[in-house]
Amino acid sequence: MNRFLMTKIVLSVFFLMLVAGCVETNTRAYVIPDLQLDKTTMKFGILGFTGDRRDYQKILTDAVTLALLGKGYIIIERSQLDPIFREHEMTQTGMIEGDAQQALVLNNVNYLILGSMDSRSGKLTHMSVRVVKIETGQVIAGASWSGRVSFDEVSEVARSLASRLAKKMD
Repeated sequence: MNRFLMTKIVLSVFFLMLVAGCVETNTRAYVIPDLQLDKTTMKFGILGFTGDRRDYQKILTDAVTLALLGKGYIIIERSQLDPIFREHEMTQTGMIEGDAQQALVLNNVNYLILGSMDSRSGKLTHMSVRVVKIETGQVIAGASWSGRVSFDEVSEVARSLASRLAKKMD
């Protein structure tokens, strides 16, 4: 191999390592001790995620849904939960009587999944996901990621975060 080609390869590898080092990431997942979930009866409602980028919100929602489905959990989408929350809003205004928590339990939704994300200058910098037990409000599991990635890398980060959460819950 000629000297010029070898130098070019070494410099290319060095550049790739340097660029990869610039994308600092930190992913953590937690569950409460001795967590035991019955996948055949427990239902999880996905509320969605807050943040300034709707496209990032959808990517994270889809990633969490698919990761938990892949582990055998039953997922109820936001569109199925919206009528329950509209009823709760009407309850708060006195238009009807009822309780959203009770309605969720009656609809066999045991846990809610929610989270948030932040971005700066078009790059994702933070994602977090929480699983909350409806009856008690207790956070039973969660995962977070921090770093700095472009839009092209958001899907991979979201899948990694969701996979880590699902694995911890399993």
